[in-house]
Amino acid sequence: MQRSLIFIVLLLFINTISPQAQEYERGISNPVFMPKGQWMLGGALSYKSNKQDNYKFLLIENWEGQSYNIGLTPYAMYTFKDNTGVGAKFSYKRNYLDIGSFNINIDDETSLTLEDYESINQMFYATVFLRNYLAIGDSKRFGLFVDNEISYGYGQSKIISGTGSDLDGTYETINELGIGVIPGLCAFINNTVSLEVAVDVLGINFRKVDQEFNRVETGSLTSSGADFKINLLTLKFGVSIYI
Repeated sequence: MQRSLIFIVLLLFINTISPQAQEYERGISNPVFMPKGQWMLGGALSYKSNKQDNYKFLLIENWEGQSYNIGLTPYAMYTFKDNTGVGAKFSYKRNYLDIGSFNINIDDETSLTLEDYESINQMFYATVFLRNYLAIGDSKRFGLFVDNEISYGYGQSKIISGTGSDLDGTYETINELGIGVIPGLCAFINNTVSLEVAVDVLGINFRKVDQEFNRVETGSLTSSGADFKINLLTLKFGVSIYI
């Protein structure tokens, strides 16, 4: 106990007589990569489609159907100080899936069959974000950035299964609230146009789904989750114009 008290007193004494120790310069600096007063306008577009005709893969047999995914995101930002900007995004996403038949055969006695299934979903998102830039060395063409964003999403989905008198329909109204951290890399191809790539790393999501089955029965689902990992499936590409 006495040794601990003596050690603490010595530390306080050294800090008192050596104030310059608190001014140790690490030599870390962040050069101006994005100056104050810049406007950024840009957007991202994605489209993906698939079509299966009697497709077979491992345990999957007789897969017939089609699907597509569409995403559109325009955005704008203003740098209110060097290397820091605030902006807004508006996104639209639409997913469609149509399965005519889908069979999974595990063995002669175990199998799973799905037929006449159709799902369509569309979401609208409004997002505000704060972006911080970090120069890579002294380069003015390549830089890193991190977006800290808050988003709200609203959408609807429809699921139809069966045919004729066995037709069932499920309708959903979706509300989402999300908080995310998205790092990325930007590369200027000239003085005003840059290419950007970003990936989700940290995300917190709150989701509520109100459901109506065959326009008679109703239900709701509330869920939340958090992720802290690099998900390459969320890789995003965009083009930005700085003015």
